[in-house]
Amino acid sequence: MLYTQHHVSVGFAYDRKEAKDHGEGGNMVGVPVKGKKVVILDDVMTSGKAIRGAIETIIHHGGEVVGVVQALDREEVGQDGVSSTVAEIEALIGKGRILSVLKMKDLMVWLEQNGMEEDLEKMKEYRDKYGLK
Repeated sequence: MLYTQHHVSVGFAYDRKEAKDHGEGGNMVGVPVKGKKVVILDDVMTSGKAIRGAIETIIHHGGEVVGVVQALDREEVGQDGVSSTVAEIEALIGKGRILSVLKMKDLMVWLEQNGMEEDLEKMKEYRDKYGLK
């Protein structure tokens, strides 16, 4: 869509869990990130371990992480036990550079409005255990 409507060409790359020694090799697949600005796409951020790993991989390959887009912000406490995981990652890439499609609290409101009490209770338990206080 970016190309067909705005004539903006965007490459795509991803990292493998384990490096391969054949084909493209290594642990990065897709367009080279060297010298490029990179946005990381993620489903959810829990402790931020996967995002930290992706940031390290991109930097190692010469790219610059300029943002993260995540589907769901679980609004969890980060590794420091005080601030949010999002705040910890923003300390690495810059404040305001993480965007979320949906936040946990918004999902919980939707569950409540749609009478999904059992799912809502599970999410409340999860939030009480792992969420920001």
